[in-house]
Amino acid sequence: MAAPATSKSRERSYQDKFLDLGFYYVVDKSGTQRPQCVICFEVLSTESMKQNKLQRHLTTKHAPYQDKERAFFERKLLALKNTRLDREGTCHQTNSRTLEASYRVSLHVAKTKKPHSIAEELMLPCAKDMVSLMVGEEAAKKLAVIPLSDNTIQRRIEDMSLDVMAQVVQKIKESPWHAIQLDESTDIASYAQLIVWVRFIKADNFVDEPLLIKPLEATTKGEDIFGKVEQFYCDHDLDFGKLLGSPTDGAPAMLGVRSGFKAKLLEVARQTS
Repeated sequence: MAAPATSKSRERSYQDKFLDLGFYYVVDKSGTQRPQCVICFEVLSTESMKQNKLQRHLTTKHAPYQDKERAFFERKLLALKNTRLDREGTCHQTNSRTLEASYRVSLHVAKTKKPHSIAEELMLPCAKDMVSLMVGEEAAKKLAVIPLSDNTIQRRIEDMSLDVMAQVVQKIKESPWHAIQLDESTDIASYAQLIVWVRFIKADNFVDEPLLIKPLEATTKGEDIFGKVEQFYCDHDLDFGKLLGSPTDGAPAMLGVRSGFKAKLLEVARQTS
């Protein structure tokens, strides 16, 4: 009687189409490819190198991005490669603490509204000096691997901004109703800017969050303002049918009977109701 065949899990290789689902790969110490999410940087098991499992990760953890085009994930991949020790895509995963440190410094730079170059030119040298004196020279050398260039800080801030926006959009979708308040103002360069705030329900409480700041390139007519809001709703798959109201300042651009923002909003509301 022939001996039963021994089962061995087939090693799965990365396929280019997986980038459409937001995944690239890393090579671990054994030389095996493992899928890595280009959004959250999580590295999955080799067994997860399947289209349905990668799709499940994108749908459950990054729902606002599941309808994005490939170009979006290509930009995310470029940002991911720039965080690695080399940029060929065949290196080991960047130490998670190094990556987290880079994001934490970027958050401080954003909160204090300082130039992006301050991290590499001032914060890192100061940190090295303090660690060298208080802990030791060897510990100070470890700080040198933290990515803190001005371009890296910019990408980190953009990533965090997109993540915050995705969280707000998801909360709006989970809320039974929401309302927006908007106004048009002029910045110090005399450019018209549209500012939109949103109020939604979370755990039986009202929550207010900034939703949108967009320049009005041409005119500040009601139809231009509505166009910006409508585009945002379409890009993020938000439902006008859940929009209860939008208080405005009473300006003609907002209240015009035919072409004001309110008129355009009521027109769309009738179509979605």
